[in-house]
Amino acid sequence: MKVLCLCEGGYVRSVALAQQLKERNFDALSASVKWNTQETIDHLSQWADKVVLTDSSLNGRRSIPSEKMILFDLGYDRWNQAQHPELHAI
Repeated sequence: MKVLCLCEGGYVRSVALAQQLKERNFDALSASVKWNTQETIDHLSQWADKVVLTDSSLNGRRSIPSEKMILFDLGYDRWNQAQHPELHAI
């Protein structure tokens, strides 16, 4: 399964989630809703089977097909690094 993981900046939560999914044999990419255009998000969403938002506040920031969207609400980024042990424990 191909999964697009989205967070605000594309540096921490989406990266950590994509890494965890790859360890479980998913084809996963991370991206930012802030730094990528709607056109880029559209292109990546077409590629993906599922699109995971890591924060409920991101819902509506970019148009994502509702049939593909999954909310995995980690809340705001309080870890500041994708390899933070507390983040990987979730």
